[in-house]
Amino acid sequence: MYSFKYHLVSLCAVFLALAVGMLLGAAVGGSELLSNTTTDMVESLTEKFAGMTEENEQLELSGRQNASLAGAYVDQWQQDRLKDRSVLIISGATAEQDNASQEVAGYVQGAGGRCVTMKVIKPSFGIDDEETMAELAKVLPEVPGRDYRDVLAEALAAEWTAGVQEEGSPVFDGGRISTGGEVSEADRRLHPVTTALVDVGAISIAGSSSVPDSITGCINVAIEEEQPAAASADETVDDGAEVQDGEGDGDEAVSAEPRYLADSACARMGSALDAKGVAVVFTQEADCSGSLMDEASARDVAGVSSCAGVIGRYSVIQLLATGASGVYGPDRDAAFWYPAL
Repeated sequence: MYSFKYHLVSLCAVFLALAVGMLLGAAVGGSELLSNTTTDMVESLTEKFAGMTEENEQLELSGRQNASLAGAYVDQWQQDRLKDRSVLIISGATAEQDNASQEVAGYVQGAGGRCVTMKVIKPSFGIDDEETMAELAKVLPEVPGRDYRDVLAEALAAEWTAGVQEEGSPVFDGGRISTGGEVSEADRRLHPVTTALVDVGAISIAGSSSVPDSITGCINVAIEEEQPAAASADETVDDGAEVQDGEGDGDEAVSAEPRYLADSACARMGSALDAKGVAVVFTQEADCSGSLMDEASARDVAGVSSCAGVIGRYSVIQLLATGASGVYGPDRDAAFWYPAL
């Protein structure tokens, strides 16, 4: 006869085996459930990704069609919008600014206008250069208590809006240094400050022979300087804020986005021209982070934060045609992307 202890142990063994079986079954079933769930999620995400890809392709196609349509409308709209307008383009000497000046010149010419380009070879017209200042002082003395950049900007604006030459004659008929152009005696008499800057190589002028009498519009794309793209970890930037320590021993340079500064003398010339009733537009490339739009806003002249594309072309032409102010473009500081019709 079996004892009570034997029956108790047998009964516990049966329940223990049942528990182990249940755990094994749950583990196997759970593994299959997890596998099925994972498979379902992957299939669902794949379907959603395929749908998003198709939707993105449709949006890209729609965007290209809309841009083509907008371009066709602007082509029709711009015809003769700037007819008989003479526009001065103020540009720096870098290749990027050359590209920007050529782009906006194409906008003006496409709208029936004429362009003359003043390339600023020495930043701020070279007023920090002793040779340049010595030549300028002969025709434009300093004024006590006034910033010479203001004096120079006002003198240049006066020369380019004087309208005192014979009908049909160019506003400035020489001075393109790259081609060895010579300044005429008439220009030396009527444009003494411009001539002095040309003589010392501070500026060069191109296209003036197609612009009679005086200019009625101005586009400023001139940038004065660029902050270094990298700085030491223990250095400070222009605004006084310390540069954050980088990885390593602290001596490595930390990268920073380049920031371009508006040419201060050219910006002041924009204000001087605006005061004489000239339609002034400051504009830049889309990826050009800098202070040019700040200058436009502070001086109450028009600014376009991206001159590229259909919107940039429309904005530049419309602002030159109307003389309106305000900063426009795909920029967080701009109220609108483009001016109203």
